[in-house]
Amino acid sequence: MRYPLTIVGIGKTRRAGLCTAALNAIQEADQLWGSAALIDLFPEVETQKIVIDRNFREKLPSLLDRGSDEKIVVLGSGDPLFHGIGATIMQHFPAEQVKLYLQPTFIQEAFAMAGIPWSDAVLLSAHADFLPSFLGYVRRYRKIGILCGTEKTESTPANLAARLLKAGLNDLIVTVCGNIGSADSEVFFQGTVEACAGMDFPVLSVMLIEHASDWQPAAEGIVRPDDAFVHRRGLITKRDIRALCFSRLAIQPEALVWDIGAGSGAVSVEAAERAWRGQVIAIEKEPDLIECIQLNQQRFSIENLRIIQGSAPDALSDLPQPSAVFIGGSGGNLTGILDHLLMRRQTAPFKLVMTFALIENLIDALNWAKAHEIAADTIQAGIHETVQTGSGTRLVPKNPIFIVEMTF
Repeated sequence: MRYPLTIVGIGKTRRAGLCTAALNAIQEADQLWGSAALIDLFPEVETQKIVIDRNFREKLPSLLDRGSDEKIVVLGSGDPLFHGIGATIMQHFPAEQVKLYLQPTFIQEAFAMAGIPWSDAVLLSAHADFLPSFLGYVRRYRKIGILCGTEKTESTPANLAARLLKAGLNDLIVTVCGNIGSADSEVFFQGTVEACAGMDFPVLSVMLIEHASDWQPAAEGIVRPDDAFVHRRGLITKRDIRALCFSRLAIQPEALVWDIGAGSGAVSVEAAERAWRGQVIAIEKEPDLIECIQLNQQRFSIENLRIIQGSAPDALSDLPQPSAVFIGGSGGNLTGILDHLLMRRQTAPFKLVMTFALIENLIDALNWAKAHEIAADTIQAGIHETVQTGSGTRLVPKNPIFIVEMTF
């Protein structure tokens, strides 16, 4: 008979919160694994005790090599499956070889202490890399619970509140519960984002963020008017063209997008809002346009946008593999850029969308596609706008734009 590996979560009530089966498993264990603080809760248990902290992955091989007749219990905090030791173990053990006895997560305990229902909340942890997507979560969900990091990390309640203030997200209610998971845990703070940003909190804290009960998130996939952006020399992909391009790029939340010839950065900014759990890389060679991209990034508080000053294709060499590429300007290097993208296709496929105002550039793109046997779906977008003339209204055509879509 092979005994299952037992994982026991220990919460605020410590031993008192454990069921009889969990206590019996601990008492009968041949080995007891856990942090020093958790193991010390069972001084009467006379067995081999293995202290683990940040070195758990180093000790994992010996856990994998356990004997079939060994009874091993691993102690974790709260619900160890929530970004804890249990989640790591389950990556290496079949579910049928693991027995779980879990307590509420520390975030659940914090919601309970604050008297806030959490069934509609998103739960995040400093043990996972949520920071690049932090503002995206706040803009999309009414309630968020965050298991915060130590005072040395960016994920302390004060630092997170400072980021909210910088992004203009100050119309929120913040609750911070400290010493979470211990008997002396309590609600340390409830108030405004601004007040939270100036306070110090215990290392083990949970931050709860709430919008007002009548709050609604902004509609996804917004395409802004052109005058919402800082732009120069007319180098901006116009609003209606952006909408058509985004429908073809089909950017997913975790996408990695290249915007080549980013101009003033309108596509970069709105692509980053779509890829809110991913990243957008804007490549632009002109210094004054780089400044426009930076200003637009700041204007809309976009944190997942990386700006590179350089010319494609040379500036593309060291970039991570894209899942979508937009070319708004090629700087006369279109075929070189396409050759680089063709090479990238060997790593993983991706969608490419290009816009052209000049027929010559369109012909170059289509000839390249034909030579490399790549299908090019091409449309011409002819947009007309209404203008008042006397007592009537007439339509004025904008410059036609060609949109080319390829799948690499």
